[in-house]
Amino acid sequence: MNLVTGNYFASQLDVSVASVGPKLEVERSYNSLDPRVGFFGKGWSTLLDFRIDALTTPTGMTVRRPDGRVEFYGRNSDGVSYEPPFRLGSKFRQCVAGDAPVCPGTNYPLTDPDGTTYQFQANGLLARVTDEFGHELRLTWSGGTPVSIGSYASPSLPDNQMRWAPGTQNGVRPQRCGPGRDRNPVRV
Repeated sequence: MNLVTGNYFASQLDVSVASVGPKLEVERSYNSLDPRVGFFGKGWSTLLDFRIDALTTPTGMTVRRPDGRVEFYGRNSDGVSYEPPFRLGSKFRQCVAGDAPVCPGTNYPLTDPDGTTYQFQANGLLARVTDEFGHELRLTWSGGTPVSIGSYASPSLPDNQMRWAPGTQNGVRPQRCGPGRDRNPVRV
């Protein structure tokens, strides 16, 4: 708790599945001063809330990180690349015709200094996370609601997958599908 601002910040790891590459987990962050409503309610944010707002302003884009941080990227004069916030070091751009290898089925790649690339759809939702070795998390959405998150050690071999079922209260309830032949969800 920040005694000056009255802000309370906390994080909670709800689900973690062993996987190669980007973490296959649901970790929630809570910020009492954040008025936005995420998948787990007001003030909570997760990987599922990691998104971009392409319509923020003609001069740039807003990125909301899984921990709730909001970053503004100013549009450069080329019209497709964006300048990161001071000292952040991330690279952000909009895909154009001919970018298929860089932007597989997505419109906006954001690359952090550690080599992790986040691919966003035109509607701002996160589509995939790729580490520097090519391991991926792929997110599947149905109308703005998450359906599954899969961890892939290579582009064609699924390792693990978490499926999402509508929760009984405020949000979603995760289910885990293990590797191998048994793909039946297990509630966690």
